[in-house]
Amino acid sequence: MWRVVPDSERPMKVGVPMKFSLQVSLACTVSEAFAALHDPTVFQRVSAPFLSFTPLSPAAFPERYVSGHSYVVKVAALGLVPLGSQEINPTSEEEGTARIFRDNGRGLSGSLAMVSTFRHTMTLRPSSPGLTILTDELEFKAGVLTPLMGLGFLVFWWWRHRRMAQLAPQWRSGR
Repeated sequence: MWRVVPDSERPMKVGVPMKFSLQVSLACTVSEAFAALHDPTVFQRVSAPFLSFTPLSPAAFPERYVSGHSYVVKVAALGLVPLGSQEINPTSEEEGTARIFRDNGRGLSGSLAMVSTFRHTMTLRPSSPGLTILTDELEFKAGVLTPLMGLGFLVFWWWRHRRMAQLAPQWRSGR
């Protein structure tokens, strides 16, 4: 299940960041979901077929994303249309029973560089034994393209959440 929580205090205007939040229930523990968020293979699996990523720096994906390290990737839509390069700069933290994964990256070239503000936060909280709620928040600004890109981000996030919910049982320990 997912839901969009619009930022009603910020009407959609040119030059104003767009913000949305989606939630999904995952059939795994917080620790298992947190480990999956740090796995570049999971990142690629939940993004396909809409987006594909090719590592540029370093030249290969790490086994696990390391908090505070920077990773530069080339991004293509549907595996064919180049969108430019993007920096992925994850940071991880814990707050009580919650685990937080933030991407402090940014677009570096191509259409991705048009996004002047990009704040992406994924918060994991226990829901019931063996279940986790992922709250995925995005705030971004891309000038006059903000509304159009917002629609694209929403569709992509919906897809990612659908894929995460499908894959989450495989993240369980021992599987």
